[in-house]
Amino acid sequence: MRPSGSKLFWAAGLPVATFIAAVSACKVEEPAVIPVSTPAPVGIRNPGAPELVATTTRQLAPGDTGDLKVTHDLAVVKGAATSSFVWIPEFVAYQLIVPARTSTDSAYPPAGAWVREKPPVGTAGADWATASFGGFYVAKYEASRADAVAGTATSSAGATAGASTSLKVAPYCVPWTNVDWDEARRACQAYDAKADLIGDEEWTALAVWASITSTESVRGNNSFLRDKDRPDITFVGDATYGGGRALTGSATSSAWTGTQNFTAHTLTTAGAYDLNGNVFEWTRTLGLDEKGKLLVDGTAATWRLPNQGSGHIAALASDEKLRLLGVPTETAPAPNAYFSAGFFFVNPTSFVKPFRGGSWSGAQRSGIWYVALGYPRSYSYADLGFRPILKY
Repeated sequence: MRPSGSKLFWAAGLPVATFIAAVSACKVEEPAVIPVSTPAPVGIRNPGAPELVATTTRQLAPGDTGDLKVTHDLAVVKGAATSSFVWIPEFVAYQLIVPARTSTDSAYPPAGAWVREKPPVGTAGADWATASFGGFYVAKYEASRADAVAGTATSSAGATAGASTSLKVAPYCVPWTNVDWDEARRACQAYDAKADLIGDEEWTALAVWASITSTESVRGNNSFLRDKDRPDITFVGDATYGGGRALTGSATSSAWTGTQNFTAHTLTTAGAYDLNGNVFEWTRTLGLDEKGKLLVDGTAATWRLPNQGSGHIAALASDEKLRLLGVPTETAPAPNAYFSAGFFFVNPTSFVKPFRGGSWSGAQRSGIWYVALGYPRSYSYADLGFRPILKY
């Protein structure tokens, strides 16, 4: 069962064995595309530059002369391979716990939505909460094998996937796929003493940044080398696989000017690419046990499976721990623009690990808020990859 195409959703209370049997007996069909409506303007959600933390607790990599408070690239050389990482400054955002009590407007965002400015009304800790994010480097592109040969900005001619068990992070490369969760994490940890597989907290930091700084959604290869809502955005196809997979960071659009690139989390060339679509990406923090109990770093957490099961994200957890991990608490049949039409796929089985972002065929079931908790850590496929982070 593929999370991007099935019309079957996990129903709360349905025995796992019954659900799996139903899945096996049914034909998988592509979902109907539901238009995403733009939310009504809400003054509390004024986009703009994020508020940076007053005193940082993280530090830059040795030799990085960039500004601690500004997003910037870092080149890391390992052997013959040069990799690109993006520094994410520490920043502050505000989560709406009871949105109706945080605004004087008649319209307001859904529960769990993040905003840039402190709400003008309501009680801190009860109606809204403050959280800090960032202070790490994230791979600018999806990981590739270290010996992968790159294509170009216009062609995949000559590009190869490589066979190395080491990684690199570079543009116009074949993404490293067909990799299970443990293989992905080993590759990240072997890359550098400060490296690891991206966690759900780091992924959520990028999603929050994108949500509070612009009303424009992060775009991506979610419709076979195009963005589902922006057909002017196209990608260089990966000729080593075919179908709709693209080379890393290969999006272009005639509508962009200057440093614009709407497939990066900053909507500019300064950001991290391909967080919406192309290939799903393993993340390390969350998990599910065989009873559908949520795990955070292997420890059981208090969380209730949304009654609606799988569906478009309609609300996010506001628990002190889970709010940092982008965990859905409500789903709905229709996309929600506040969560960039993000989708939540869940199927409680043993040893489930999460992946995020969606794939090239996801259409409405892709996006920077997309999260799947439905596949075992041993799963691998041609549309599933990963990316590392660095922390100092």
